[in-house]
Amino acid sequence: AFKYETVDYLLKPITPKEVMKAVEKAKRMKNSHFSLKRLKTLLKKDDSDTLRISTSEAISLLQKSEIVRIEGDGAYATIHLADGESEMVSQSIGKLENKINNPSFLRIHTSHLINQQYLRKYIKEDGGYALMKDGVKVPVSRRKKELIKF
Repeated sequence: AFKYETVDYLLKPITPKEVMKAVEKAKRMKNSHFSLKRLKTLLKKDDSDTLRISTSEAISLLQKSEIVRIEGDGAYATIHLADGESEMVSQSIGKLENKINNPSFLRIHTSHLINQQYLRKYIKEDGGYALMKDGVKVPVSRRKKELIKF
């Protein structure tokens, strides 16, 4: 029964009432299956402008252009958005970098990925850091300094 995804089963002797009940159950299952299938399709949709993330509270679709920077901390990362909001996710910064796959984003440090659209300037003092448009100073590793170009 599980192998063929059966909805219901009838035992002999079969009555018309049981058949009608089984048909109605199959119709309800088909309609709910269609809705679930559509929802899954929408959630899996690969849109190059959005990033789908899962948090403990919800599944969110973020516009990549609204992501200012991502700060990694081991198996977790915090995504900072242009509106000042942030989302903590249980994904590494490397995994998020692969999901974003956009040349506007630069991995300037082991634990920092920035969106160049929000980069104000590169400051050479204190080992070097990127000053973002939201005023946050993001450290730049020595080996990654050449990635920042204006």
